[in-house]
Amino acid sequence: MKIKPWVQLLLFLLFFFQLFDTQAQKILKSIKIEWTDNVIRDISDEKKHEFLHFKGATYQQKNPTLPCFFEQISIPAFYSDYAIDITNAIYEPLNSHDVSLIPENHTPTSLDVQVVSAFERNRPFALLSFVPIIKNSNGQFSRLISADITIEGKKIASQKAHKNHPKKSVLATGFWYSFSLCKTGIYKVTYQDLIDMGMSTPINASQLAVFGNGGQMLPEDNSAPRIEDLREIPIQMFDG
Repeated sequence: MKIKPWVQLLLFLLFFFQLFDTQAQKILKSIKIEWTDNVIRDISDEKKHEFLHFKGATYQQKNPTLPCFFEQISIPAFYSDYAIDITNAIYEPLNSHDVSLIPENHTPTSLDVQVVSAFERNRPFALLSFVPIIKNSNGQFSRLISADITIEGKKIASQKAHKNHPKKSVLATGFWYSFSLCKTGIYKVTYQDLIDMGMSTPINASQLAVFGNGGQMLPEDNSAPRIEDLREIPIQMFDG
């Protein structure tokens, strides 16, 4: 059966608008942050360090003493650039004690939202992260309670740009020691702990790193995204 010209045109338009929608799709995330009591970490028997904290907070290498919001978002294509729009942001002031825990170099007057693309099992994801603490126009620090964040992929990267699978596991080099955790949180690993794991002395602190993927079970669906190798976990080192 011969397809009529107007049917061909309609099919082309449907395909065109579907492609356009994929390249310009906006994703709205309604963020709510549940702040908790500060967490205290033992540095030594005599010294402790206090950290601001909220439910689900992570601590990244860039700001190791500040809680960071992090979320992985499924996207239709691998974008090399994003447009970010923040609306309906609600803040509350920090008390003087919590302000004293903020490092001097953290002085943003607005949310510094970072969005980058990544791949897991050949599926693209957007990695959204930011520290939900700002310094307002009056010079006072406030913490974010809720906000609507819209991200829009602006440019699709070439297929060759993102196929960067590891050629070998991080386990292929170095000396490895395993330990288990019973729950999520911030943990201290002491010098004696390293010795008990079997490390030989002297120990070079600059060569220590921690890797792990959270101890979760692999998905039953083979097409579900999963991490291809061990992921490095940010640590804060106190040496001497």
